[in-house]
Amino acid sequence: MRRLLGLVVLIAVLTPVLFQPGGVAAEVRDFTEETAKKQYLKPVRKQLRVMCREIQLGVASAAQAPEHAGNDMQAIVDERYGPPEQALELREVDTPVAGDDDVLVAVRAVGVAIGDWLIVNGLPYIARPGYGLAKPKNRVAGLEAAGRVESVGRNVTRFQPGDAVFGWCDGALAEYVAVPESQLVDKPDAVSFEHAAAIPISGFAALQAIRDAGQVQPGQ
Repeated sequence: MRRLLGLVVLIAVLTPVLFQPGGVAAEVRDFTEETAKKQYLKPVRKQLRVMCREIQLGVASAAQAPEHAGNDMQAIVDERYGPPEQALELREVDTPVAGDDDVLVAVRAVGVAIGDWLIVNGLPYIARPGYGLAKPKNRVAGLEAAGRVESVGRNVTRFQPGDAVFGWCDGALAEYVAVPESQLVDKPDAVSFEHAAAIPISGFAALQAIRDAGQVQPGQ
């Protein structure tokens, strides 16, 4: 999933470059940092702010809602493609059950980044086979989470209830999320849940850019 999102972001950035009239070479030459910010980054940042506001409103509503019964939990549901204010809804859904190799995490913080925005909008179209042709295949939105272990599957050996963890997953924007053990790590005490939630995908992409693509060395 992390590699797919990296490819999706790259395609989304290059699409306005490769498919403008006038030739690829000319467009690449003219596609400066300033035009990238104006044509791509600024609109996306605006939509991300909208998306975060919709999520915050949902969380606030959840806090004021009466206690939900049974195995229901509050989650940000994404069942269609479109702008965040139209596609995202706060609903009660079934609490996931941890499989034999899974960890059930009580979510304390969630990262929201460009990958979430792209999936909510179903962009770019070439990536839809990966996350749903007609609608998102993952009903609950969110890809990065940090929280405390609620329960573990019978094959899980690295974690136990109460452990603070973070990692990447499907369905992070919910009160609970079931995550494969291999996609979680222990959260250091010095790192907040909020900071940890931004690391799994967004932080990994930054690491790849600095370490792998940029080959930055100590002391530079």
